[in-house]
Amino acid sequence: MAKAAPGEVIGGKYRIDEVMDPGPPTSTCRGIRLADQVPVSIKLLNSVLAGDREHRGRFQREAEVLGKIHHQAVPALLEQGADGNEPFVVMEMCAGETLAARLARQGGMPVEHAVTYLDWLLDLLESLHENQVVHRDLNPKNLVFAPSPTGVEILRVTDFRSAKIGGEEEQKSAALTRFGATLGTPEYQAPEQIAGGKVDGRTDLYQLGCVAYAMITGQPPFTGNAAHEVMAKQVKEEATPPSQRRTDLEIPPGLEAWILKMLRKPIEQRFAGAKTAREMLHQALRDGKLPGSEPAAVAPPAKPAPAAPAPAGHSPVAQMMTSRAAPGMGAMMAATRPAPSAEAAPKLTSTQRTQMGSARKEPDKAGVPWAIVLPALAAVVAAGIYLAMRMR
Repeated sequence: MAKAAPGEVIGGKYRIDEVMDPGPPTSTCRGIRLADQVPVSIKLLNSVLAGDREHRGRFQREAEVLGKIHHQAVPALLEQGADGNEPFVVMEMCAGETLAARLARQGGMPVEHAVTYLDWLLDLLESLHENQVVHRDLNPKNLVFAPSPTGVEILRVTDFRSAKIGGEEEQKSAALTRFGATLGTPEYQAPEQIAGGKVDGRTDLYQLGCVAYAMITGQPPFTGNAAHEVMAKQVKEEATPPSQRRTDLEIPPGLEAWILKMLRKPIEQRFAGAKTAREMLHQALRDGKLPGSEPAAVAPPAKPAPAAPAPAGHSPVAQMMTSRAAPGMGAMMAATRPAPSAEAAPKLTSTQRTQMGSARKEPDKAGVPWAIVLPALAAVVAAGIYLAMRMR
């Protein structure tokens, strides 16, 4: 078939009901398994690309990842096959709003929500990296909100075309990195991808750092009018602290420091792996700072609007942040922030003390000017008495 279309039957078993993403290189469809009417997701490699060894290998590699990883954030692989010359993959149904669509619709999300989803995605990355899989293309378009079996909303990763698996030879790995870079979104690419360097699990951490930044602020750390402009910033510029982008939001200093470490340009300066990154996220939120670093200076925030309750989830981080729901995020930060000591108080110069003293006297000058009011009042009374006597 030249193009996926509703009503087409794939492999004699699956009917396409809707083409959700026509691609290229792959078409993603919503369908039905005819034997039992179970909803499924179907991916088809474009017939023009099916004869290309690199595209076909990438498509098969995605199926391999789906079959290898067993995590709620990854749709389960149901079948891999070919319909004539066109390879197809059938997965557990995964349809919903993408993170990209939600951020475009509502901007940044409450900190509690972002932390819950980040903890969830770190758990997935830990599983991927333990199985020698590097995703290499984490971005909001590949993250879909979906209900879990318990009914709690979770994020699922729906695209593994750019994934690197295990011991791929260096030449093939470099070629895939270049191809993955063309597939990926510049706003979420790591510096080593852009520069054509070697990638590993820490590349995924940089991309997740960009996702975390977008979750909090509503936009990625680096933007521009053209792809090359954005990529130049990814390689050369340091990210503006999220609290300077969202001065209306209370961002825990530990969380901000954690995000900025995920976004370090040299790959060796990021966390060693997803497991370490997850542990440090927990500790940074618990202690109010990231171990080994100082929290970034934060401008005094405006009073935030009441946020919707954070989604209940598996994350102990989310439970920690929502267990103090009555006092809110401000109380959580106050509980983790050390009280200022006398030594920490700023020392004032004599000029500053004089200015402060003058400022304290200003309210007295702004009081009732009795020196003017009393004579005027006496004159009014006298005039009234004089008029009363004349009227007699």
